[in-house]
Amino acid sequence: MLRFFVFCVAAMSTLAPVAARAQLTPGAPGAVRGLFGGRPPAADRVTHESALTFDLLGGYDDNQFSDVEPESPAGAAQPQGFGGTASGSLRYRVGRGQAFVQTAGIAFASRQAGQRERLIGGDLQLVAAVPITRKIRLLGDARAAYEPAYLFNVFAPADDPSAAPPGAGPSQGQQRQRWLAVNTAAALSGDWSVRQRTNVGYSRSLRRPLNGAGNDSNSQGAFALHTWNPKPSAGFDVSYSYDDNVQVSPSLLQRPVRFHTGAIGVQLTRRLSRARVLTLSARGGATRSTVQAAADAQRRNFWSPTGSAATRLGLTRAWDVGADVNRTVTVLEGLTPEPFVNNSASLNTAVRLGRRATVALSGGRARGEALVTRAGSFDSTVAGARLQYAPSGYFAFVTSYDYYSYSLLDVDSIVPGFPTNYNRHAVRVGFTLWLPLYGRF
Repeated sequence: MLRFFVFCVAAMSTLAPVAARAQLTPGAPGAVRGLFGGRPPAADRVTHESALTFDLLGGYDDNQFSDVEPESPAGAAQPQGFGGTASGSLRYRVGRGQAFVQTAGIAFASRQAGQRERLIGGDLQLVAAVPITRKIRLLGDARAAYEPAYLFNVFAPADDPSAAPPGAGPSQGQQRQRWLAVNTAAALSGDWSVRQRTNVGYSRSLRRPLNGAGNDSNSQGAFALHTWNPKPSAGFDVSYSYDDNVQVSPSLLQRPVRFHTGAIGVQLTRRLSRARVLTLSARGGATRSTVQAAADAQRRNFWSPTGSAATRLGLTRAWDVGADVNRTVTVLEGLTPEPFVNNSASLNTAVRLGRRATVALSGGRARGEALVTRAGSFDSTVAGARLQYAPSGYFAFVTSYDYYSYSLLDVDSIVPGFPTNYNRHAVRVGFTLWLPLYGRF
């Protein structure tokens, strides 16, 4: 449910545009004009923005998809070889002041050398914000995605649980299987003063396999969050969230799971020097999980301490490092209805080398333990390095290395045929192109 908190914050800041714009756009905001004209955003008139992003990557992967599925769910290694991925996204935004509508569409295709089948997928998103009064805004978000493969992921960011783990994407899943995912959310945000804000919201999501074995997953949830900032460098928050997940197995057996979570958080910011800024945040609470056992249909309750902590330090104006730790209770949607207590930690750093080059390093480790059976568990590790060189504000060369692995041990009701072990090393080289079509950026 924390993803809805971040959704409200993002929408209140009129949403971050596509990542390529943030990385490539030169100069101050409004300095770049679209190819077909456009005016900068203003509170007294309706303005339009449209931009196209295109990525083309190719490289070597030591654990690719095969046209033939592994003989054993233990996950035999897939062939090594070369492959390529092309993706494009189109974003359009229209609005005036704090009222806007934004749409974004993403399409991708992936092909591996020596393989007959091409993986094709897409994602469509609609976001809107409408002021109700001077202090209250209504926010809405709807998203539909077609995924050509199942991607095991316990590293999704809080604001986008469907996102891929570092260095992976929907075209690089572990089981060739088509999925439909639909998510909708609505929230009210009230700014009572410059120091206090309240957010409340509701969401609903559906994840369904279109072919092969898999569990239909239906979720709905609600949350309430109040933040108080007694001064610019310190803030506190209190939150409550409710989440309901029902997975239906191929045998039509339903396994509902309900979560109630309460937490209290604190955020601190301290400027150590003109170029060094330290940010700390922590949130702690507990989650009550209600699970309906498959055999006797009896409901059982479990209490688990949950929380998170994050820190970010700007060592210089061009170099920053960050670390995050999280403890949550979650389910692996579409894979198993078994809830897990997930403990994860990650490190990341980014350095700008002059005005054109950027180096980013990241790594993370997650381990989950079955909440009901106490026997099943999973373990996952990710690591990555990325070098980007942008000779202009619209074009950049990209090279990356990524490592991704996971293992599943004695997990209850796992989808038949899903590999229980997976390891992949991948090296990719390519470019990204950002093309402003209309508006000021």
